[in-house]
Parts: sequence; C-alpha cells; structure tokens
Amino acid sequence: MQAYAFKASLGDDVYHDPASRALEAAVARLTGKEAALFMPSGTMSNQIGLRTHLKQPPYSILCDQRAHIYKYESGGAAFHSAAQVIPVLPANHHHLTLEDVMANAILNRDIHFAPTELIALENTLNGTIIPQAEVLSIAEFAHSHGIAMHLDGARLWHVAVETGTPLSELCAPFESVSLCFSKGLGAPVGSCLVGTAAFIQRARHFRKLFGGGMRQTGALAAAAAYAVTHHVPLLPKVHELSKTLERGLEEAGCEILSRAETCMIFFDPNPIGVDYSELDARAAALPEPIRISGSRLVVHIQTSPAAVADLILLVKTMAEEKRAEGHDEPFVDAVHQVNVDSEREWTRMSNEFINAGYREGITAGKESALQGGFDAGFANTGAPIGREVGNLRGLAAGALSLLESSRPLVSEREDKEQLLSEIREIVNGLAHLQLMDLAPLDEEALAHAKEHAESDGGESLLSAVSSETRQKALSDLSSLRQRLERLLEALCLQSLMPPPPNLS
Repeated sequence: MQAYAFKASLGDDVYHDPASRALEAAVARLTGKEAALFMPSGTMSNQIGLRTHLKQPPYSILCDQRAHIYKYESGGAAFHSAAQVIPVLPANHHHLTLEDVMANAILNRDIHFAPTELIALENTLNGTIIPQAEVLSIAEFAHSHGIAMHLDGARLWHVAVETGTPLSELCAPFESVSLCFSKGLGAPVGSCLVGTAAFIQRARHFRKLFGGGMRQTGALAAAAAYAVTHHVPLLPKVHELSKTLERGLEEAGCEILSRAETCMIFFDPNPIGVDYSELDARAAALPEPIRISGSRLVVHIQTSPAAVADLILLVKTMAEEKRAEGHDEPFVDAVHQVNVDSEREWTRMSNEFINAGYREGITAGKESALQGGFDAGFANTGAPIGREVGNLRGLAAGALSLLESSRPLVSEREDKEQLLSEIREIVNGLAHLQLMDLAPLDEEALAHAKEHAESDGGESLLSAVSSETRQKALSDLSSLRQRLERLLEALCLQSLMPPPPNLS
C-alpha cells in the first residue's frame, strides 16, 4: 500500500488531483451513484452529508440511539446543521424497523415539533447488519413522506461481503452514503460521500466551508484505492475468525452480548469471575498483545488466527484459575442479564412514555396550558409507572432467559416446568399492559382534549380512557408484581426486586 501510495499524483484536490478523482469515480461506480467526494474523516463525511440535505430549520433527523452520528460525532448535527436528533432505541435491540420509524418520525407541521426531514441509518452498527428488506421498507415509507435517507456505511464493505449483496444494491435506497477506507479496510485516512452529481457539488462547497479541502491528497486516495482493491477480498476471513473467537469465548463461559455477524463481538467475562481490567492486563502480555478496553472486540485484516487462539486460551485459563480459587456463583451471569434486560426495558418504556405523553397529549390537546400539567404529571406519575413496568418486564425477561437455559442448578430443578409456565404467563401479562390504561385520568386535560378531538382525529384515543380501566390495569400490575416476586424468591433472586412505587 505504501509503495502504491508513493507513486500517486501530486495535484491539488481543492482544484484537481487525478488520483483523488479516480478514486471518487471508482467509488461512485461501485455504489451506483453519480458522484463521490473524498473526505478526511468519516465524521466529516457524515456531517457534510447531513448538512447538504438540510436547508432551513426547524427540522429533525431520526436515527438509532446507538448511531455514530448521534453518540460519537460531538453533537455535530446540532452544531453544523441546527438539527434536532430523534434517537430511537430499536424495540428488537438489534436494528431499527419500519415500526420504530413510524412510531417516532414527526410527519405533521405542528409548530410544537421539528418535522423529520432525514432518516439516517447505520450499516453495520456495532458489527450487526440491518436486513435489506427492512431498509427498503423504511425507505419506501420515508420517500412517500418526502423524507430523505442517509446511510453511515463506514463498514458497508462488511455487509456486502457477508450477505453477498452488491454495494450498489445496498446503497440504492439512500440519497447519500458515507463509506470509510480506514476502519475495516486499513487505509491510513479517508472516507467518501456519494450521491447525485448535484448533491456532491453542494457537498464540495460544504467541505471547503468545514475546512476539509486538502491539497496533495493523491497518496491518501491511492492508499484508499489499494485498500478497496486488495483488502475487501480479505474480509470473509475476518468474519470467519470473529466467529471462531465468539465460539471460543462462549465455550470458556463468557456471556456473548452481541453475536459476531461481521467483525465484532461484544462479550462479558463476569460469569467466569473475571473483569475487563483483569483480562486487559493479562491480554497485554500475550505474544501478539491485545487491548481489552471493554465489552467490544474487533477482528481486522491484520488479526492473526494465532492471536485469536491465544486470547481464547487465556480466557479459558483464567476461568480455570477462578474455579480453582473457589469462584462458583451459578447465578452471577443470570443476575447480570436480568439487570441488563431491566435497563433496556426501562429505556424502551421511557421512550414510549415520552412519545405517548408528549406527542399524543400535546398534539391532541393543542393547548399550551397543558404543558405545565404534562410536566408535573410525567414527573410525579408517568416516570414511576414507566420505571415500574420497565423494571418488571426486564426482570421477567431475565428470569425467563435463566429458566430456559441449561444451567445445572436450573435444569435439575424438579419444579422447572412449573416455574417456566408461571414466568411465561407473567411475561405475557406484562406485555399486554397498556400505558394509556395505567396513566391517571386528568379531567381538566381531558375536557380540553375533547374540544379538539373531532378536528384532530383523536376520538379513538380519548374513548379508551376511563377510571375503571385504570383501576383494573393497576390491579393487574400489582398482581403480576407479586407473582414475579414469589418466582424470583424461588430462584434466590428476590434481592433484585425494587420496592414498589406509589401509583395511586
């Protein structure tokens, strides 16, 4: 790569550099777009992509709550584009679905909200792949409402290789796509933004404005071109090696938090009595030192099979050492999973409550006076209800996962089937609880809302609200809590149950 880069042209890319233009033309062809623009970083490529789409605020960008543009680009969407970001936690905890998008996109022109003008997806996201069928469904919905689509495709090369789908097909649903040459491909610098010729011409102006216009970029562009040609074919072996690492960690007793769909594994060594810092210190002393900076492990084109084998052996050795020291806590991983599921459920439920309370409540009422009531009501009642239901759902999901596992102290229980039947009923009961049924009835707010229900189409929302419905829902919630508490006690996990809130 270095030798190839040193032979590149020395033109000025702000005006014209042959090697940079050749790279841009090649990437445009690969992605099926009219034009491409070489950028110094993926963050700049994403942020200029967003800015080029957005013309005049107010507007909002909808994205995954875990997305790079939301979490790791220094609030760039707000700074550069004056855009509100709507971060959405996928209900399936894997990828955004059409249902997630439909539930959170702002389609009306109500002056209280910033209409959604851009949906930004990321593929891969934390190494996981969004099914292309889901992407197409989201794009069809977005385009039917005049919403543009941007893709952070920094690791899209991995998706193309793993699924056998051409880059052009993966990029087709999007008006703009950012691809990285350094992350998965090993080039020293650079990303490309692709789109229509008019879009890229406008983006070129923003690149200059953002300070991204560089001079002699030929060597960087040549290195990127070399990576696309010579390193993309190496990715299947990377994926195979990551799956080998996943299997080894799981066999050693670690919990796999996210499977190796491409090049990343998220794991937890807590079940074998090891923490990340302890593992990091030992892994740093391996023949090929490995940095363990948390739950994420990334396999790349320079990761050797020997390095993976060494890490697996190290983890198994540490597990054996812990067992020899007397570490035998059969429920430690179950407790961890219960807590993780509980936190995930609380996040999802809090999002749902915010949307239900704010979006429907304020839109249906159309009365600014309701805002104060909403703020107080959410703090005093909405949040406790959301936390209670979220905690119970998370604990129940964790208990179900434990009972369905093959852990000896669970599988050998004589009452396992009885407990399984009970927890499944509890999970089902909690899943069917409706937020509107649990919320307290505000007669004054309801009267305001009824004044506008006919014009705003809110009759069905209001007809479902009654004090009798709420009392039954609260009674059901209390009963399910008691049943879950008894079941956790049978599993010696009663300490996980939080105290009941006051929901009267």
